[in-house]
Amino acid sequence: MGGPVSEPKGGKQMARRIKPPSPAMIVALIALFVAIGGVGYAASKIDTEDIKSQAVTKPKIAKKAVTTGKLDRGAVETGKIGGEAVRSGKIRDGAVKADDLQDQGVTTGKIADQAVTMDKIADGSVNSQKLSGDFLQGPVNVVEEVSAPTAAATDTRVVEANCPAGQRLIAGGAGWTTTADNRSTVNGILRVSRPIPAANPTGWQASGQVETNLVRQLRAYAICIPA
Repeated sequence: MGGPVSEPKGGKQMARRIKPPSPAMIVALIALFVAIGGVGYAASKIDTEDIKSQAVTKPKIAKKAVTTGKLDRGAVETGKIGGEAVRSGKIRDGAVKADDLQDQGVTTGKIADQAVTMDKIADGSVNSQKLSGDFLQGPVNVVEEVSAPTAAATDTRVVEANCPAGQRLIAGGAGWTTTADNRSTVNGILRVSRPIPAANPTGWQASGQVETNLVRQLRAYAICIPA
């Protein structure tokens, strides 16, 4: 112990050299790096401008992949909607308003039977000039009947307006009026206002009660056309 240390044969130990990788190994490593990170890189770099026009067709889009939030306002135009694609079940209540309809857009053939009822027609919107064709089948006749004047509050009246023989009822109405100038009044209750008889009506019946000591009259009118 404590003596000199002999050196290895051949002098100082030479550092071991690392053998460079072969061309085949380099190619394999590049392919591995692309496989691991290349897809994520490519996905992050592809945007709308990189996609060729018409490249994404309908078969390439997953079902329900395109939702309302992914559509620009005005992107879906009439020409892009298939025939009968938009039906009543796909329209939200109140979504289609009068301003959304083209002039003459709603024609007779597009209105279901019994779809337009009395409560959906504005007062004064239907007159004889707007009724034509087979619906009228002749001139419009308006028949009006007036009850006897009331004498005291709580008086009741019943009045009927009937179409002439050979005519049928298409509309009617009733209301309390003043006796002096026939103006409508709110001083009475209208208990009944209906077509008579219920089947194939030919007249209009009204009944009501006044709520004032002022003189009032109950009026009923029937709009008739040839049967």
